[in-house]
Amino acid sequence: MAQLLTDLHLADLHALAAGAGIDRYRLLPRARLVESIEARIPAGDLEARIAGLATAAAGDAAAAAAAGSGSAASARRSSSRARSSRSANRRTDTAEPARKGAAAPVATQAEVTTPDEVAVPEDPDKDEVSGLLHLRGQGSRPFGFVYPGGFERTDEAAYVADVLVEEAGLRPADLVAGTVEQEADGRRILTSVTRVNGADPEAARRRPHFDRPVSVAPQLRDMLAPRRDDVVGRAVALLAPLVRGQRTLVVAGDADRRAALVRAVARPVVASRRAHVVVAAIDPDAARRQAWAELLAGSLAELHGGPDAGTTGASPVARGFSLAAFALERARRLAERREDVVLVLDDLTILEAGLASATADEADVLAALANASRVLPGGGALTVIAAAADSDDPRSSIVVASETMAELAVDPLRTRLAGESYLREPRDLARATQLREKLAAMHPAEASAWLVGRIGATSSNHQLLAGL
Repeated sequence: MAQLLTDLHLADLHALAAGAGIDRYRLLPRARLVESIEARIPAGDLEARIAGLATAAAGDAAAAAAAGSGSAASARRSSSRARSSRSANRRTDTAEPARKGAAAPVATQAEVTTPDEVAVPEDPDKDEVSGLLHLRGQGSRPFGFVYPGGFERTDEAAYVADVLVEEAGLRPADLVAGTVEQEADGRRILTSVTRVNGADPEAARRRPHFDRPVSVAPQLRDMLAPRRDDVVGRAVALLAPLVRGQRTLVVAGDADRRAALVRAVARPVVASRRAHVVVAAIDPDAARRQAWAELLAGSLAELHGGPDAGTTGASPVARGFSLAAFALERARRLAERREDVVLVLDDLTILEAGLASATADEADVLAALANASRVLPGGGALTVIAAAADSDDPRSSIVVASETMAELAVDPLRTRLAGESYLREPRDLARATQLREKLAAMHPAEASAWLVGRIGATSSNHQLLAGL
């Protein structure tokens, strides 16, 4: 009998537990749920109830088939509504009164928006929560917490049992909205999920996995779209334009120069609103974190680890690895929604310096970041911009900070586009090659001054290249 129960779908186990009057069955791990059902329902009665579940499922399938192709979709919708109704009844059976509260927005440290406005139904007997999911635990049955503060934990965090994680198909860094109960000891427990990343939970269960589809070739698109007077943005768009589904490294030995340049590269991407931008402020310097908050204020970007974020008592290296891993998962969840996503990591140097003493999981974070960029079949892409002290990665485009001329801030001789020969159209490639050859014939300071002058004298990069 135990094997019959183990083979059942989680929803059927919940139906049996509800019928048997088992308290708080939604929060029980599967093994304990099976044991509780066996202990509560006599063997003969249990076998009959399991057979009844199978008969009902077969009847539903036969009804759907008999309805024909014209009403198949309607039958599926009815079945989905029935499942939703059963879930709602189960939640009502086990709910306890809790304080009333308003849905909390996902907090980043700038005025930023979430993927969709999260609407949680009003219920005077329920508290509500909206935040990003942090999963914990090893193996195939992780539990988690919803943090309304995004990356940072707050007093409004809600516990998510492993059984609910499995039932709702939740993944790390999902934007989860739902209802919570508050225990006598003050703990808040998520009891139902109403939205996942702004979508219906049923749609979230059917979404693709970021790592499973075979990625398609990166695509050169004008994601920067810099203003006419944005000298750095236009220089980068000329020499190392952002490639959809590829990584761009911003390289500078000096920390202040590196921080300023990566913000300058990200600025036109944020302003263009052509992609959902996720920024991980790994650099612990408070002034640089504040600069990110000011850059992203009022934009569609998400900032994690901003100036208002706590240190959680962790070392800068440990915090950096944790933040980078979380931001990567957040970017993956958005890409799974068929969105174009740009993940910005403001300083990999801290992680690279701590690699010698890093745990195996922390070391895996750097490897995952190096291989994260991709274009997904059917839509959606993840593009990475990361700052580093140095790099010789041939797969990444490189934007190198200038050591000679602060006005340009970009070294026009060492900045390069990875895979330029197959990414650019033949005519554009010929013009880009002509520009590089012209710059290479000059002294670095002369090359920088000439490029600044040409950018100032033209209204667009197209006009600049056409005039060569």
